[in-house]
Amino acid sequence: MRRVTSIATVALALSLAAAGTALASHNGDRGGPQDFAVGTGSSGESRVSFAAHGGPSPSEPVSGHFTAKGSLLEVGGMDIGAFMFEGPVTCLQVTGNRAGLFYPIRNADPKAFEGSGVFITVEDNGNPSGDTPDRLGFVGPVPLPADPISCPPGPTPMDLDEGNITVHDAP
Repeated sequence: MRRVTSIATVALALSLAAAGTALASHNGDRGGPQDFAVGTGSSGESRVSFAAHGGPSPSEPVSGHFTAKGSLLEVGGMDIGAFMFEGPVTCLQVTGNRAGLFYPIRNADPKAFEGSGVFITVEDNGNPSGDTPDRLGFVGPVPLPADPISCPPGPTPMDLDEGNITVHDAP
């Protein structure tokens, strides 16, 4: 049952990313002395919102929060229906216009997803009205690591279609 739940969860995260949204305004030359990635987006009934500041992880502290919610049906052969994930961002690594984040799921509906975590990668491709969409990728939910982790940006296979994400790579 846990394997089926994990497979369904990965499918749920990938579907959210496909339905989720954001356009970017990369700000590599301006901003404060810390890395950050912030954004919100929506598509249909799905919404993602996050803010993460600090790092690079695991050497520097990170603060932030991540929330994803919406409604997905027929994911991985299961009727998931409405869902909500949220938790603190505990890892942030920014490289240029890309950011890797990790958050443990502290509150979830369905509750079966609580106690796992999600790796997220965002790619900020410029002005929200530009021709190149921002991109997003998820891996998880995965078991929570026992030790501090690193979260370098990974693949971003999904184009986003509305919203705004900003990634800042501090000097």
